[in-house]
Amino acid sequence: MERNKSESFFRNPQNVIALAVSIISICALVVSIKQTQIMSEQRVLMYEQSKASVWPRLEVGLVESHNLDDYSISTFKLNVNNGGVGPAIVKSVRVTFDGKIVKYWGDLFEEFDLPKGTRLFYGNRDLNNSIIKIGENFSFLILTENLPVAQGFYDNLEKVKIEIWYESIYGDKWMLTYNKNEAITSEVDSKFTLPEEEEFKN
Repeated sequence: MERNKSESFFRNPQNVIALAVSIISICALVVSIKQTQIMSEQRVLMYEQSKASVWPRLEVGLVESHNLDDYSISTFKLNVNNGGVGPAIVKSVRVTFDGKIVKYWGDLFEEFDLPKGTRLFYGNRDLNNSIIKIGENFSFLILTENLPVAQGFYDNLEKVKIEIWYESIYGDKWMLTYNKNEAITSEVDSKFTLPEEEEFKN
């Protein structure tokens, strides 16, 4: 009896057409879901490629020279360079001396135990909230015209740490840590913000 019912179902063209339409609809749905997944994966991949194409990379280095007779400092500059492939948006800067936070270059120089009466003048360019273009390189601290302070800075390099937080145009954030000719870059949480009381003011 069941077999007769089955045979009668398939003998009816409308039933066969309805079944075929259902199967095709299910196949179309599966294909559509798969296509959506592939497109989503492609969008993620394209987004990651876009971020990688504008990835900034800041580097800090010391430019120095010494007198041949006594090896005293004759040139002293701290340079920053964007060696990446996108602009670097500097969000925060922190400078410490022997673990102590300093807010201004003058405050840092006073920690150097300089000869009495040493003038604390210097040349600089503000890093805070600046945008450093691709390939841009500049000195953010120049002490060549003030060699007593330059010598004090050089003698205390191991106690000075400079941290720069910067991000890409997509909001990815990194921290560059410079200490005694060593610069280390690490990725940080994009939501990180440096407390106001720790901000270096240049």
